Amino acid sequence: MQDARKTTVFLAAALSLILGAAGGTALRASDSVEPPAVSAELEQRDAQIAAWTNALRVDPSSAIALGQLAGLHLQRAREAGDDSDYSRAEDYARRSLALRVNRNAKSYVTLATALVAAHRFSEAEEVAREAVAYDRGVPQYAALLGEIKVELGDYAEARVIFDSLYRFRSSLSIAPRLARWAELTGNTDGAYRLLRRATEQASRRRDIPKEQIAWFHYRLGDFEMRQGRFNRARKEFRKGLGVEPADYRILTALAKLSLLDGNADEAIEYAERSLSVKMDPGPLGILADAHLALGDSAAAEENILAMEIAVRGQAGAYHRAWSLFLLDHNRRLDEVHRNAVAELETRKDVYGYDVLAWSLYRLGRFDEAALEMTRAMQLGTRDPLILYHSGMIEAARGNTAAAAALLGSALEINGRFDYLHAPIAKATLRRIT
Repeated sequence: MQDARKTTVFLAAALSLILGAAGGTALRASDSVEPPAVSAELEQRDAQIAAWTNALRVDPSSAIALGQLAGLHLQRAREAGDDSDYSRAEDYARRSLALRVNRNAKSYVTLATALVAAHRFSEAEEVAREAVAYDRGVPQYAALLGEIKVELGDYAEARVIFDSLYRFRSSLSIAPRLARWAELTGNTDGAYRLLRRATEQASRRRDIPKEQIAWFHYRLGDFEMRQGRFNRARKEFRKGLGVEPADYRILTALAKLSLLDGNADEAIEYAERSLSVKMDPGPLGILADAHLALGDSAAAEENILAMEIAVRGQAGAYHRAWSLFLLDHNRRLDEVHRNAVAELETRKDVYGYDVLAWSLYRLGRFDEAALEMTRAMQLGTRDPLILYHSGMIEAARGNTAAAAALLGSALEINGRFDYLHAPIAKATLRRIT
């Protein structure tokens, strides 16, 4: 497994060679960042998988062994950043459920979670419904279904589910989902309280994987960052790295935070560290913007092409971060628009409508963009980027009062909400007021 975890670094080197980056600076993780040391927990996970694999060889029809392997591969996917483990988790969970449904509810949860990771939300919904039907008395199963309903944009049913779960808000598997729902519906104070309490609770636990504790710090830090509280965000991210130094999600978040803070060199360093763990479009996009900020357009182009390669290699729907990156850099607008339309056929959530609206804005179809933006804002989400998109659309339509209010709200929440767009928001607000 340790050799396998080095592959992302070698992929980075290979991409640089393919792109003709001889002596270039893009994807510098291949030259300057060593793969992180394998944690004791990850070594333990490998040993557990080996033990249960041997048990399965002894009894190939063991639903218990298959279910255990499904859960272990799911956890290793989170810890190591290897998406192939999600596929293995799905396979083992399906095989376990094919052998036995009775007393096997955890395999339903594992399967649904693996499908969510692959952005196969419609399939995940069917499995989560089976878990709820298996035992309606387990609130965690309902919370999983509620999360999937949010991803699909079925907000009426999500609201019913989450309203019924608030009394279970002390559960670590329920609180973050309630927090996300609160944030989506504009209750940012409520979301913060839920996340803060859950993170403090998780930090005191010794019976859960370190990856999960780090995730709570990541989740709270990400919330703080989006609210413009950068010092508090950095504090949470560092706490998370103190628990799990190789957490690629936190490293990517720190890369983004550094870029928002105007420190492109630090952003590159964190992005490269993230890429040494997992080759992902997110840090590649940050690398591209950081190189642009430093005036190195050639390195930026290399990372943009690498980002596309990473997106094409991912399972599931077209990556939204890639879509927004292309729109923000005025590239392949028609293609992004077509993909946004196609995704909304099955996944009608507010962020999907936001991508569609922004694509229409970039195509100069401002009235159509405004119509789709009303759907993106249907829950009253206080996301600065959505508010900015809406404000720019209204400015393009000549509705200066509405535009000023929306842009002002975005900047009030977070004056540095985006590396590219916050300065544009400020300039546009000055121009129209």
